[in-house]
Amino acid sequence: MTVEIVSAAAAVCVAFFSGLAVACSTAAFILALGIVPRVAAISGTTRLILWYEDCLMAGIFIGILLELDFIRLALGMAVLWAVGILGGMFLGCWTAALGEIVNIYAVLQRRAKIEKGFALVVLALALGKAAGALLYFFWIGGNVW
Repeated sequence: MTVEIVSAAAAVCVAFFSGLAVACSTAAFILALGIVPRVAAISGTTRLILWYEDCLMAGIFIGILLELDFIRLALGMAVLWAVGILGGMFLGCWTAALGEIVNIYAVLQRRAKIEKGFALVVLALALGKAAGALLYFFWIGGNVW
């Protein structure tokens, strides 16, 4: 009995600290990409950068608690839609910042030899991502909602 309790406690500790390491690494990666300062500069709210970073960390912590079912919320489909849309916007900002950091757009433009209309290519990429996300959202596993 004691061996099983110690084994379970060790497994819980390993899982907790592994999750903590992944969460901290993700937050550090997001901050290293410069998403927060870039969004703050674009929106003209650079004075709120520390508040944005605090909200990012709080969101990661709350997301972990929700994922592990420590907190159960029954807020309805409207809240689910809002969270999905806001999460998609955040992921889009993250993806765009990563693409900008590694300079993928300039490389794509140069290799494809596109001189005019590159904004349409970027728009097509964004619309394709949105269409794929909506297709996945509404048609999971062949079950149409």
